Amino acid sequence: MSEQLRPVHVSIAAASAALVVLALTGCVQAETDAAIDTATEPSLAPSSEPTAEPTPVLEPLVLPECSTMVPLDVARSWLSHNTILSIDEDFFTANEWFMPEEAAVISNASLVKNCVWAVPRSDGFLFLKVFDVHPADGATLAAALVDDGAVETTMGDVTVLKLLTLGGLNDLTDTHYFVDDIWVHSNANSDEVSTWIADAALEQIRVANPTRAY
Repeated sequence: MSEQLRPVHVSIAAASAALVVLALTGCVQAETDAAIDTATEPSLAPSSEPTAEPTPVLEPLVLPECSTMVPLDVARSWLSHNTILSIDEDFFTANEWFMPEEAAVISNASLVKNCVWAVPRSDGFLFLKVFDVHPADGATLAAALVDDGAVETTMGDVTVLKLLTLGGLNDLTDTHYFVDDIWVHSNANSDEVSTWIADAALEQIRVANPTRAY
């Protein structure tokens, strides 16, 4: 090979080598850019945020039967072994001697349980009445009962009112429970039994209405 051609061949070889380096550099750069793009793409993995719990559905109010709230054998243990369930009704009518606030609640109630346990041919009775009531109307009635002489206490979320009516040998105790949208009213010839009736009724109302905060 002549000395004149050698520089040309050397230049061509150098240029070819440079092109190979540039090509390889371009491939490496493309792979690097692709890796960066992949790393910066938003993740498609599902969100780990907790799902909100569904709101509990408030079921319609249910008032148990009289015989469920106070079984007959229990009523007999409180009164007499001859006791019978003499009244078991889903309605109650206010009379003219009721306070206006009491008559209004009774008249507006859409659900009612009217229960009376009695000893035949005697003056032995146990009374239980349960009404649904708007909470504001219940508070108004409770205030009216306090004005009438009832003693007010609380039992958790339950407003408790006690009213003693003196009757010589047959004193009567009225027990009123107001909680949310129900009014429980029991009556017996002793404070203890009157409380037992109201407690038993409220317990069974709670069982029958598990979605309500009674």
